[in-house]
Amino acid sequence: MLNIGQVSRNRYWGEAEEKPLRPGICSSTVLWDSGHVILVDPPREGEEMIRLLDSHTGLKAEQVDTVFVTHGHTDHFEGLGMFPHARWCCGIKEQDRLRALINDVGLDGMRLQGVEKRISPQIEVVGLPGHTVGSAGLLFDTDLGHMLIAGDAVMTQEHYAHQKGYFKSENQEASAKTIHWISEHADAVIPGHDNYFLTFAVKFIKKEIK
Repeated sequence: MLNIGQVSRNRYWGEAEEKPLRPGICSSTVLWDSGHVILVDPPREGEEMIRLLDSHTGLKAEQVDTVFVTHGHTDHFEGLGMFPHARWCCGIKEQDRLRALINDVGLDGMRLQGVEKRISPQIEVVGLPGHTVGSAGLLFDTDLGHMLIAGDAVMTQEHYAHQKGYFKSENQEASAKTIHWISEHADAVIPGHDNYFLTFAVKFIKKEIK
C-alpha cells in the first residue's frame, strides 16, 4: 500500500454526513505481476504523487506500466496525469463515465481502456456495483489468501461490518449485495479509504443479505 486512505466523515464515529470534516483521500496500492507494475487509484496530484511513489516503493513514474482506476470519482485518479506512458485502465462498465471525467480534468479520456477479465496474468478484474454502477476491483492471491482491492465498494472496515455503502453511493442495495459477495470471495480487503483487514475477523453487524 502506498498510503492508507481516510474518509471526509464517518457515520460510525458519530459524525454527521452533511458536511466534510477532513479531506477525503483514497487508499492506493502498487502490485507486481509477471513483469507488470500496476498502480491502483493514484491519490495525489503532481510531484506529490511522484514523491509518494518513490518514498514507499523506490519506483519512478516511468516504471509504472499500468494504472487501474476503480471507479469514476476524482479522488481516485488525482495523479493519473503523472503517468503519461502507462496504460490507463478501469472496469469495462465504468469506461464511458470515467473517460468523460478524465476529459473534464484536461487529460485524454480516450486513452482509458475498459478491462473485462484480467489486467495481468494473475490479477482478475471483478465488478463491484453499488458505489457506482461500474465500480470494479482487483482480486489476486497472496500469503493472506484471496486479496481484493475494493475501491469504494468497501469504504472502511466499519462500512463492511454494517454491509453499508458510503452516503454518496449510488445504490445502497447493490452496495450491500456486493459486500456480501466480497465476504464469500475475499480473505482480505483493501478498502477505498482505510487500512486492509481480514474478512474472517470482521463480523457482520446486521443480517446478511443473500
